Formats: sequence, C-alpha cells, structure tokens
Amino acid sequence: MSDYNRYFMYSREQLRVKKELETKIGRTFIPGTVIVNGNKKQYTEMCTSPSNARFTDSAVVIAGDIRTITYTEPKVE
Repeated sequence: MSDYNRYFMYSREQLRVKKELETKIGRTFIPGTVIVNGNKKQYTEMCTSPSNARFTDSAVVIAGDIRTITYTEPKVE
C-alpha cells in the first residue's frame, strides 16, 4: 500500500454532528467534494484506512492515490 493511498468517507451521522456543533457556535460546516466518474460527491472525512473512520455508518466514496484525485477539503465558514 502506498503512503499516498487515501479513502474518502461519507457519514450521515458525522455530517449531522458537525453541522449541529458548528451551528451552535454560529458557523457553517461544508463537507468536502471529490470527483467520482466525472461527478462531484460529498465526503465528510479522509483517512488512510476505512477501519480508521470515526463513525460506524461511514461508507467509502472513492479510494486511491491522493495525488491523482481531484477534491476540496471540508471547511467551516
């Protein structure tokens, strides 16, 4: 496995928790996006292994070499 291999994960529960927490302090959580087969997909977390995902409902959106994947980081505004 390459040091550059990453898993882009999406979790509804993680999205709900992050939005809820950020709303309490007057900010907005915006999930990251990743291009999958030419379409933008949201992701909530990037990790080196699916077993490292923080939430049990996490699903892999895409996995691969981070140097070849087009994505934007999740952010808070």
